Amino acid sequence: MIPTRTAVHAIVLAVALRGFASSTGTPPDGSFDVWDDLAVLHPELVRRDDYKAWSSGSPLGSWRQVIQDGRRGVLVQKAGAPTAAAVFGGEIIQTADGPRLEPFVRTGPQVEASFELFGLANRASRAKEDVTDAKAGGNFVPTLIFRDGTIDLSWKVVSPPTPSPPNQPTPRCGPGEDDAMSANELHHKDDPVFCAEACNITKNVTDPHEKARLLLTHVFLTVEYESLSEYRRSTFPDRYVKEKASGECDEKAVLLVSYLRCVGIRARMKFLKWEIRKGPKQHACVEYTVNGVTCHLDPTLDLFQSPENYRLNPNNTDRRTKIVVVDVDWPSDSRASVSPDVSDNDGLLDPWNDFCYTPDRAGEPRRGYSDP
Repeated sequence: MIPTRTAVHAIVLAVALRGFASSTGTPPDGSFDVWDDLAVLHPELVRRDDYKAWSSGSPLGSWRQVIQDGRRGVLVQKAGAPTAAAVFGGEIIQTADGPRLEPFVRTGPQVEASFELFGLANRASRAKEDVTDAKAGGNFVPTLIFRDGTIDLSWKVVSPPTPSPPNQPTPRCGPGEDDAMSANELHHKDDPVFCAEACNITKNVTDPHEKARLLLTHVFLTVEYESLSEYRRSTFPDRYVKEKASGECDEKAVLLVSYLRCVGIRARMKFLKWEIRKGPKQHACVEYTVNGVTCHLDPTLDLFQSPENYRLNPNNTDRRTKIVVVDVDWPSDSRASVSPDVSDNDGLLDPWNDFCYTPDRAGEPRRGYSDP
C-alpha cells in the first residue's frame, strides 16, 4: 500500500542571471512558474490587500523564502531601482486559523541597497568585507537573515560546483537507457559524505515509500525557494544545492533524486509543461519506482503521489491546460554543441540542451498529470 498525503539564498556571483533558453536565446519551453509557486506556497502573503496594492502597477523582480532557526519568512522585491519601498515581506506565524504574515518592521540597509535582490553581482566587494570565515576557492554568496524584526542581507562562502573530469564520454540517448540509478554530474549518489544526510534521515526505516516521504519533507522544509529570474540559465548539481540550501524547482528536484538514489530508490527528474493565460510555463518534479510501481513527488510544493494537483490546481492560482511530461535523463555538460551556459564543464548544466529528453522536448500527455 502506497501511503498518501496531501524551502540561505546562494548563487555563483558570476552567474547572476540564468535563462531557461535554447541555443538561439529563445525560451521555447516557457519559464518556471515562479509567481504561481509564490501564490501556492504563500497565500498568506498574496491574499493581503496591502500586498496587492503594493505589487500592482509595476513589474516584480524576484522572491525568496527565509528559513532560520525554526523561523520562516518570505520576501518579494520589485524590479528596478533599489529602495525600501521596493521590498515587501514578513515572517510567517502559525496560528490556529492557519499561517499569518507578520510584515517586517523594516528591511535592513543592505537589502534596501541591493539592486535586484537576487542578482547581487555588484555586491561581491561588500561580501568580502562582511564574510570573515572565507575559505580559499569558495564563492561569496548572499543570504537573508532575521535580525530583531528586520530582514537583512548577510554573506557566506559556498564551495563552487565541481567540474567533471576532462575527456569523459557523453552518455548516449536512446530507448531503454535507464537513468534511475546513475551517478553523474548532477547526482553524486556514490559519494558517502554527500549521502550521509539521506541515510541518516531514513535510518531504521525499511518501507521505501516512507523513506521517500521523509526525504521529500526534508528537502521541502530545509531548501529555501529562491527565484532569481523567470528566465534562468543553469541547473545546479546536488552538492551545491545542499550546501547553499536554496533553489528553484529543478534544484530541489535534483537534490531529492540524489537522496533517493543514495538510499537505493530508483528516481528520475521530470519537467512538466503547461499553458496558462500568460503563456507557456514549466515546472520540475520527481518520480520514483518501487517494485514496478512509479510514484510522484514534488519537493517544491510538498506533494506526495499527487500528479493530479497540477491540473486540478486547488489553490485556484490560474487554470493550467495542455499539461505534458518530459523525461529528463543522462545529464552531461558536454552534450550541447552550443550552450547558453557560461561555459561547458563548469558544473552548471543547461536544462534544455544538456540532457536526454523523452519522448522529446515537446513532452507528451501522461496519466495522472494531464487533462483526463
